[in-house]
Amino acid sequence: MFRALVTLIGVGLYILLTGPFSLLITWIFGTDHFLYSVARVGARLALRLSGGTLSIEGQENLQPRQNYIFMPNHESNVDPVAVFLAIPHDVKAIAKKEFFRVPLLNMACRLEHFISVDRQNHESAVESVEQAVKQLEAGDSFLIYPEGTRTRTGALGAFRKGGFIAAIRSKVPIVPMTVEGCYEMMRKGEFKIVPGKITVTFHKPIDPSHLTLEDRDTLILKVRNAIVAGLKEDMASNGAVSSTGAETTELT
Repeated sequence: MFRALVTLIGVGLYILLTGPFSLLITWIFGTDHFLYSVARVGARLALRLSGGTLSIEGQENLQPRQNYIFMPNHESNVDPVAVFLAIPHDVKAIAKKEFFRVPLLNMACRLEHFISVDRQNHESAVESVEQAVKQLEAGDSFLIYPEGTRTRTGALGAFRKGGFIAAIRSKVPIVPMTVEGCYEMMRKGEFKIVPGKITVTFHKPIDPSHLTLEDRDTLILKVRNAIVAGLKEDMASNGAVSSTGAETTELT
């Protein structure tokens, strides 16, 4: 609990000290990358305070000028920090509406053109996919957690369809990502952080340009099995699926 508290206080102070100035600069000059740079410093601080070390594999699978939809498994509150530091692109995200109610974070999300979604509202989910398609077609990269929420058991959860529909419609490649080590560091529902090693692996991009919406379960299967291939056996339990058993839930 002590390490979690120190991390929370340290990151909170960093946001309070740098947030208002960074948001002002971004708003005045319209420079997205500056805010990302400040956020990455904060992410490194969070990782150091949490006692985490980060190893990145598979970066050779990425093309510098190509926009992607990055899809990692979601182990805990630690992995967004690791994933954000690992991804070489500035990325947008579809974030739950609650993030848009937090002071400073609210303005940051809007300035960076993040998309708000109400997971309990089907119309909001459809609208978020529509907006994501427009931004992907304009050249943005996105970070989308296909599970939609953190695992409670360590095993890979069911996938939501929204990100895959956006990929097929925009024809932007999906990069499956395997994240390991974050579940052991901080489990859902626990205010405790244990130091550990995090490995983020970029798998080969999957091109959806030849697919139609009727093929979305096939695309889900490919992405899911790519992620599972990089997981430890206990974490991958019941994770890989056959073409007749792709696990999915609703739109987002």
